[in-house]
Amino acid sequence: MNNEKEDWALEQDLKYNRLTAPFEWHYVSCFCTIYAGLLWGRSFRTTR
Repeated sequence: MNNEKEDWALEQDLKYNRLTAPFEWHYVSCFCTIYAGLLWGRSFRTTR
């Protein structure tokens, strides 16, 4: 019984991760792009 419950929880975890992972990566890549843009903009301004 306990084993079944754990398996079910694991399954739900996997489903949840499969659903949320793309969104998390989307946010991470957006943040990296914005951060890189800010850094690039700052260096671009100082060199001119």
